[in-house]
This record gives sequence, structure tokens and C-alpha cells, in this order.
Amino acid sequence: MYEFPELGEIVVKVGDWLEEKIYRLNQSGEVDQFLHKIGYLSADLDSGFFGSDPKVLVIGDLACKKEDIRITLRREYGLSIDDFDFKDYDEIARLGIGKLEHSTKYSDIFVGPVPHSVKDMGDHTSLVSSLESHPEYYPKVHRLTVGNGELKITKTSFKEAIRKSVYHEIKSENESLV
Repeated sequence: MYEFPELGEIVVKVGDWLEEKIYRLNQSGEVDQFLHKIGYLSADLDSGFFGSDPKVLVIGDLACKKEDIRITLRREYGLSIDDFDFKDYDEIARLGIGKLEHSTKYSDIFVGPVPHSVKDMGDHTSLVSSLESHPEYYPKVHRLTVGNGELKITKTSFKEAIRKSVYHEIKSENESLV
């Protein structure tokens, strides 16, 4: 058994290690699996890190109709378009990314064609690289691309991002608890 000062040091060291590990796992979308592995289920998080009703931020111009995305969300996933905030090229250029830092409003950011330079991105050469290089500050980032790697928000790229999103995991888990 440890005495109080020594136990306090252990708690701090383990807490620091755990925090770093969770941020790294967030990059690959494996936080939930890790929490389950250590016996800390998502339900224990009291509606999660994202509040009771997380949203997905979609940034970039759409290459398809928003109505097509709405229909796909409803038919294929049982989701509402109201859970997605769409910001076009001009809006994200004005908004910047500083407001997204440590956001609990969004579980994911879907990125399509966006300006290379926006406010608050520091020394990074693009918005996407700035978001991806700091997973500890931002929600999980998904590049919406087509076959050649070009950033493009299509129905297909949107569906692929949904399947890999933290948002989808949360909604699926909530459905299974009902």
C-alpha cells in the first residue's frame, strides 16, 4: 500500500500518460475501444465528451445537392441533417479554426475543398494539415475525397466519412442502449 504523497505522484503520472494515450488513440478513432478495454464504457462518460447531442461540422463546398445528403442520411443511417453544420468555402475562411479548439459541440469535422489559408492556423500550410496535426485540440478530422485523392464532398465520400465517424459510433451506441 502506498502512502499519500507517493500515491499522489502515481496518480499524476498515470493521468498524464492516459491523457496522452487518449489523444493518440483519437487520431485513429480507437478511443472507444480503449475505454471498453479498460472497463470504462462510453455510457460512464455521462453522454460523452460531446454533450448530449453532438454534431458534425462539414466544411467546404458541396459537389452534390444538400437534399441528396439529407435523403441518404435519413434512409441509410436514420440520421437527421440537423446534426450537421455546413460551412462553405467563404464561411470557413471568415470563421477560422480558433473557435474549433477544444470544441465539445462537434464530434467530427468533415473536410472538403477549403481555403488553404484561414485565421488561427499558425505555421501550417493548409487548414487540413493544421487540424490534423493537433488531434488533441480538434474533433476527429475526415478528409472527404474522391478516387484521385482530390478533396470533394460527394454522396459517396460523405457516406464513407459517416461510417468512420465518432458521431456514427455515438449514435449507434445510443440506439443499442434503447
